Amino acid sequence: MVVRTKPQSLPLVNLELVRNLRAHGNLGYVCGPVPSEAWASWFRFEDPRLRRAEDGLGLWRLTDSSTAIDAAVEVSPVIAEDVFGRARIGRRDIGAEEFSKDPVKRGPLTSIDVGPDAP
Repeated sequence: MVVRTKPQSLPLVNLELVRNLRAHGNLGYVCGPVPSEAWASWFRFEDPRLRRAEDGLGLWRLTDSSTAIDAAVEVSPVIAEDVFGRARIGRRDIGAEEFSKDPVKRGPLTSIDVGPDAP
């Protein structure tokens, strides 16, 4: 899933530098017109209805009305867990997160987790 909130002068994907890359089943969101570049066909452009998590980490998370829910193109091998360590069951969601009410088992690393003073 890719969200772009303001115009940028450089393309999202430089197809001159990337060869033989094929992507499909992605969700994109832009404020303004949908890009006309060739890579734009890799995306379905619509509002993913994300919200900023209240955990102080600044992550944007899926909501129960997100258009990413149950919308992933099935891949092989099947990825059993999302980025937070929760099970991916049934039809998968687009992106690294599977929308769930289950508790998060792991999160992003913080300064407490890494560096010379980390446990």
